[in-house]
Amino acid sequence: MKMKLFKVVYITLILFIYSCSTGDKKQVKSDKPLNYAEEKILAPRSLSMATYKPSSVCDCSKDGLKTLNDMLAIRQRFQNFKNYNNDYAAVERIANLQDNWSVIRDVCLRTFASKLFNPSDCNRPDKIGYFKDKLNNLGITTN
Repeated sequence: MKMKLFKVVYITLILFIYSCSTGDKKQVKSDKPLNYAEEKILAPRSLSMATYKPSSVCDCSKDGLKTLNDMLAIRQRFQNFKNYNNDYAAVERIANLQDNWSVIRDVCLRTFASKLFNPSDCNRPDKIGYFKDKLNNLGITTN
């Protein structure tokens, strides 16, 4: 009986690990942001602490990278901070993305704590740090 239970737990664990490693592979593959140069800036959906429910560290990493990448892509459309600041739509979109980033960061830290700092196939804390540094150098705060 103990051996059968062990096998069930072992197989479940293997399937869980496999599902995290073979999840959505549409991660940021390069350091370049998405090209928004000819696109209208669309409003991102707003997240809240009550509605954002990541099911894994992989979800947190994927959502965080997408949000930071979207902010970087919008900001890099402008030659300087003054031009960016003069575009009300861009400033509003980035403000919304900053709010979303805060929700993602807070919910994920409360839910997964130190697991977020362990790199894996689907969790890239170094990539998140890279995007945060680039944004901070461009005058966009992510804290």
